[in-house]
Formats: sequence, C-alpha cells, structure tokens
Amino acid sequence: MQTIQSITRSEIDSFLNTTIKVVEGYSHNQYEVIKKVHLYENGKFYSNAQKDNNTGLPLVDGDSSEDERIFFQISKPRAKAVKRFFDVDVADIILDEIDPQSELAIQLLNTDWRRFAETNRIAKPLNEMADMLTTYGTLVLKIGKKAEPKIIPLQNVICDPTVKCLKDSRFVIIKHTMTPKMLRDKVKDGWDSKAVEGIIARMAKQSKSAKAYLDDDSGDEIISSSQIEVYERYGYVPQGKIDGSKSEEEVMAVSVVAEPMLCAKIKTADGKEVIEDRGEVLYIDAWTDDVPVIDHHLYQTHGRWLGIGIIELLFPVQQRLNEVANQKRISMEISALHLFQTADPTVLNNILTDLENGDVIKTKTQGAITAIANEERNLPAFESEIVTYSSQADKLSFANDLLSGGDVPTSTPATNVVVQNNNQVLVHLQDRENFTNFLADGYIKPFVVPRLIKEMSDEHFLRITSSSDDLLQIDDRIVTIKYNQEVIKRAMAGKFTDVVLGDDLKEEIRNKLQRSGANRYTKVLKDYYKNKITDVIVIIGNEKKVMAKSANNTLSFFQLIQDPALLDDPVNRLFVENYAREVGIDTAKLQIAYAKRGNAPQAQANTKGIPDQASESQKEPAIASMQ
Repeated sequence: MQTIQSITRSEIDSFLNTTIKVVEGYSHNQYEVIKKVHLYENGKFYSNAQKDNNTGLPLVDGDSSEDERIFFQISKPRAKAVKRFFDVDVADIILDEIDPQSELAIQLLNTDWRRFAETNRIAKPLNEMADMLTTYGTLVLKIGKKAEPKIIPLQNVICDPTVKCLKDSRFVIIKHTMTPKMLRDKVKDGWDSKAVEGIIARMAKQSKSAKAYLDDDSGDEIISSSQIEVYERYGYVPQGKIDGSKSEEEVMAVSVVAEPMLCAKIKTADGKEVIEDRGEVLYIDAWTDDVPVIDHHLYQTHGRWLGIGIIELLFPVQQRLNEVANQKRISMEISALHLFQTADPTVLNNILTDLENGDVIKTKTQGAITAIANEERNLPAFESEIVTYSSQADKLSFANDLLSGGDVPTSTPATNVVVQNNNQVLVHLQDRENFTNFLADGYIKPFVVPRLIKEMSDEHFLRITSSSDDLLQIDDRIVTIKYNQEVIKRAMAGKFTDVVLGDDLKEEIRNKLQRSGANRYTKVLKDYYKNKITDVIVIIGNEKKVMAKSANNTLSFFQLIQDPALLDDPVNRLFVENYAREVGIDTAKLQIAYAKRGNAPQAQANTKGIPDQASESQKEPAIASMQ
C-alpha cells in the first residue's frame, strides 16, 4: 500500500512531466505553459525550448549565447488593454433584495457595504483577479477556514490537466511555503505536533528561500530561517490511511504533507532497495464537502483545464516578431560596418587603425580602393512584416490602438473607427459579463456578503451621504414615520390633526431634515439586516459609463417628457419607461417623482381630516434618531 507521501509525490511528478494530447496534433504541458506566460509577461525568452519542438530557434526561444537578443514585447500591453474591461470597482457592486418589505434595509446595507469594502480593502483583490484572469486565462480562489477566499498562483496548483473545472479533478494539490512558527501555530487546528517537530528538525539547515517553481533545482541564495514546502491535497486515499485499519477502500480525504519530494533509496536487511519517505504527514482526515477551491477561465478549450489568456493567445505572434526584430538587429549590425575592397596588395589592411588623419594612401592603380555596398536593403520588408503581425495581434486580442489608448491614423474615416471600436468593445463586454457573474455568484454572495452582515450585526450608527434623489426617498420615509408618531401622540392627548395641519406638520419635519445638510444619521439595531433581509442579490454593472453618451441620452429623454400628456397615457408611459431603462435612467426614481406630482392635488382634495397611515414597509425600526 502506497504512503500518503508517495501518492502525493507520484501525482506531482506526473503533473510536471506529462504532456497531454488535447487533440491530434495539439499537445499541452500545463506547467510549462504557465512558466512560459510568466516569462513572456516579463519580457524574457522561454528557456526550455527543447520541450517544445516549435520554439527551437535561438532568435525565438531557447538558450542562446547571444546576450543582445531583443524581446519585442507586444503581449503585455495588449493584456493590460483588455484588463480595463475586467476592472470592477466597489461602486459597480450593488446589493439588492426581491422582497419589497426590505427596501430600506437593503438601502442601508448598501451604505454599510461601501464602508465595509473600504475598511477591508475589497478593491485590491478585485484588481488582482482581473490581472490574473487576463494574463494567465485562469483564476483560482482557495476558500480559507474563515470563508475568506485567497488568490492562488497557478504554479502552486496541481490537478488533472484534462478536466473542465477543479471540482471535476480526481485530485487537487495546493502548494504552500511555511516557516517553523507557522507550522507550530497549526497544531491547535489538529495538525500532528510530532510530525511538525520532526520536519522542522529535518529542515533546520535548509535556509534558502522558497522555490518559485517545483522543477527549479535550487532556491535563491537568500539565507534566513528555514522554509518548508507543504502540500494540501484533496483526493481519494485508502480508508486505512485515515483510521489505521487494513481497509483499502478509497474514500475522499484531505491530507497535508510536508516535503513529499524528500525521499531516499535505502537497502533493507535482505538487500532490496526501497524508497524511504523523509517528508511528514502533518494532517489527514475524511472530506465530505466540495473541494474548497473555485476557478474561472477567460477562454477555455475542450480537453484542457488551464484557460487561455491574452499572452498565450499571442504566443505565435510574439515568437515571430521576436524573430523579425532580431533578424533586423543582426542585419543592421552588418550594414553599420565600413568595409572596403581593393585589388592592390600594397594597401594597408585596416584603414581605421593603420591610418591617421591627413595620411595619403598611395596605390599602384587609380581607384584601387572602393567601398563595399553593404547597406541594409531589406528594411521595408522588415517593417511590413512587423505591421502585418502587429495587426494580427490586434485581431486576436481585440485590442486595437484605440482601446490601448493610442491614436488612429488621421486618414481613417470616423465611421470606421466607431464601428471597429464598438465591435471590439462588445466582445470584451461579453467576457466581462461572464466574469462579473462569477464574482457575484461565486465570490461576493457566498463569501463576502455573509462577512458583511456578520460584521454589521451589532448596533451601530450609520451616516448616509448620497445623491439628492436617494436622500429624498429617505426623507420621505423619515417624514412619514415621524408624522405618524406625532399624530398618535396628539390623538392620545385628545388633539385632532386635520389635513391642513397635517401638511404643515410634514413640511415642518421635512424642513428640519433639509436644514441638517446632505448627511443623515441613523442607528441600525442589532441583527437588523439578519432579520429584515432574506436573500441578497448581487448586481454588478456590465458597462463602463461614457459621459458624452450619458449626457446626450439624458438630454433626449428630458426633451421627450416635456409633454405632460405623454405620461398620462398608460401605453405611452410604458414606452417611455422602457426607453428610460435602456438609456440608463432609474425608472424607480422616475415613478416616485411622477407619483409625487400626481398626488399633490389629491392631498388638497382630501377633506376628511384623516392622516395617511404608514404601510408596513414604512414602519422601520432601524431609524431611531435623525439630526
């Protein structure tokens, strides 16, 4: 029966050294692709060209004695341009609820969300996710013990490279680098203290820094305290490895192994050679839940798990441009030489070194010394090749000069520019929508929102600073609540409040609120969100607002509604609201404003002297005091 160390070791070896066949004619080694993307991102040549028969030329990739090789970087700028479309700001994230009874609660929760996001620096991991996704094509998040997702570098993820997602993989291994103190701190979580101390003692003299890649022969020469490689594995193992029995039935388990690659051949008493594990099993237990990792891909093809990022997408173009740039460099070095020819053997060998300024050269024949025509005659062809492949890079990545922040040629018709820009933006917005759906449903809703509600469960004061429209809605609720409280108070004292007096009272309350400025202060009671909100919906905007377009749409809509009769007709009003929604105008606020204009004359016609009663949605215990 294999040991846990040997199982982990064999899976790592297989992952590193096996090239899978995605389809006939297309082979793929996941680890080498990740390494190559990492090198290309930093403008370095891929050195393991022997593992890829298509990149064996020294001007393209591979080890070369030419230290002056040029890496003609065209991949990273385009990856950065595409990343702009995956930039999700905290302001783009809106929390919502289906239940209309929770309207005020969700509005207050959104205010708390902005403060929570700033305090917990939510914007930073959002930017890192976008960068990882566009560069490598795959994003992996590990869910920690406190339900806090953490971005895992792809070189530290070991899995079945043929599956569609990590949850389908037969094994998932995540590499960690830990210090002795970090290992000892894990003992309280159930890790084997004896195994922890054993591996610390065994690795005490290993003081180099951690290896960036598993197949790296040696760590960097940064001498300090020891760093130990720890592998967290989710996969099937024999039952006997968990409970100590002899059962070989395979069950799902989680195991933590320190230095599984550390082993040695030894001879037994009968002379046989066996492999002795020098690593330690720090933790092992049965696992019944889903693997605590989630992944998302930019582009994915059948037969391989690793997504395709912008840099890998441009591998062939990057290689060809590297080759052209270095051919041009070598050619221009030759053309820069000053060479001469002569049939006269009496002429000096080197004019530059054997002559001084003013020397007279004597030859037997007239015109014996002539210059060799070695000037570069192929520059137009080089430039044409660079333009052709740069255009191909734009087409593959949908990142033209306009999207990258550059200028288009002045001779380009404006219509062509607009059409080209719109087409490429639509392609990226579709990918952005997939990414925002992943963020909303796979990251923010299951992990961030529960933390938000938990941290905001205690009673706390909340300052509301918002737009005038939002403050108007909040003021309406406050006025209604305080008005009803005052009416009840007067009724209990035997005083009757008629319509005119009621309107004056509402106006007095509203004026008092408006004098307080643009801020509102409210006390949110303990467990208010937990009691009022049942299911949070996370909405992330899928478009970047263009100010000129927004201004034109708003002006057109304003001119449209100048006809009052247009909103009075139910059919016309339906079309107006649909148009408003398409151009980005909040129809809910539009309906509130329309209702206010329609209810004003009705309030004057009410002569019964009965004050309006608050609906259930307006009886909010959250608002305790206002200034």
